[in-house]
Amino acid sequence: MKFGISTLTVLYLASAVLANHISVINGLLNKREIHVYNDAAETLNENNPFGSTLNDDCTKDLEPYKDCLIIPSIDTHKKDCETITSERCKNFLSNPKSVIPNCEVEIEGETIEDSFKYIMILYDIICIRDDKGNICPMSQRLLYEYTDPNPLPMTEEKSNQLMNATCQSEKCRKSSYDAINSLMNYDIIGQLELDPYEIYSMKELTNALNSKECLSQSSSATSQKIVNGLLVTMILFLYYLL
Repeated sequence: MKFGISTLTVLYLASAVLANHISVINGLLNKREIHVYNDAAETLNENNPFGSTLNDDCTKDLEPYKDCLIIPSIDTHKKDCETITSERCKNFLSNPKSVIPNCEVEIEGETIEDSFKYIMILYDIICIRDDKGNICPMSQRLLYEYTDPNPLPMTEEKSNQLMNATCQSEKCRKSSYDAINSLMNYDIIGQLELDPYEIYSMKELTNALNSKECLSQSSSATSQKIVNGLLVTMILFLYYLL
């Protein structure tokens, strides 16, 4: 099953914009800029607007929820995702007006409510795991892009391998499909200033994830899992008969 490289490139661009929202919010909160890609921090000068946008009351409101605004790493993926997808963090990101009432600010030209919506979509993509508890292929690739300052380029062969691996897990496939649809519904592609071909590629990615060919791979993997389970049951049954 073949897919174009551009589909994954567009997905990564969309997620990079979302990650930037987290970077800016953390910069506002800590009076410094957090670089998502290399995890380095630079102190901003006094004239930088990041250092003066949040008032003291807003900073106090945000302080207990700093751990809800992070980019997970591969090494701490499970722990980080358990935190950012917890009810506490979900409530914080879903209802910022009630949880942080003193934070009437704009992040990158967006209201804080819209920024948090984007962040939640990003988390939906990054925190996906398959039925065996493994990080989904697309999630792993995005994390690799974020944490490696010099990631290897995405070739057509790797793109196809990644998509086929995603299709083999129904949980990964559906979660990726839903998250990308959410990106499009929130018009995140408008922020990226994509050309018509790139927008077309984003739509093609959702079509590919929902195609018969992709669905059949997921179905085959599920069927094989059931067969394997039955074989184990039969072996155990025969063992106890002997």
